Amino acid sequence: MTVAGSVQLRTYAGPEDIPALVDIWNAMAVADGINERRDVEQLTVWYRNPTPHFDPWRDVIIAEVDGEPRGWLRHAWVDTSDGLRDHRVMVFARPEHRGLVSALQEAGEARAREVAAEQGDAGRDRVLSTFALPSQTWRTEELERRGYRIVRWAFEMVR
Repeated sequence: MTVAGSVQLRTYAGPEDIPALVDIWNAMAVADGINERRDVEQLTVWYRNPTPHFDPWRDVIIAEVDGEPRGWLRHAWVDTSDGLRDHRVMVFARPEHRGLVSALQEAGEARAREVAAEQGDAGRDRVLSTFALPSQTWRTEELERRGYRIVRWAFEMVR
């Protein structure tokens, strides 16, 4: 899939970006059958409190098409209970702009490599991971082209 218009990637500019990020997430969630929704207050609180594992000023990259946010990514890392340092890249895009996934994934992987280099020897093997739901073939197809493979399944349960 291609994206019409001029595409620019930029870092998070601050709280003024949050309404657009929420709009992108929620449009994607509706299209992909995801039950979870985001709101401005939730994301504002989360992004106002950076941690060593996630700093929105450095770990959120926004894709703009003709000057308007249409997709974004979030990078964070975690030391897992099985001894790995897991750099996680999550990509979100409006349904009509899913062609942005390749550029966003590439930017997220570059950010993960940058953080890993800054950290030096973490004393753990490192992995690069992401997630996609079965309904998100637009993600899984691109991820498989990039060499990702499914190693873990998760289930969301509602009552």
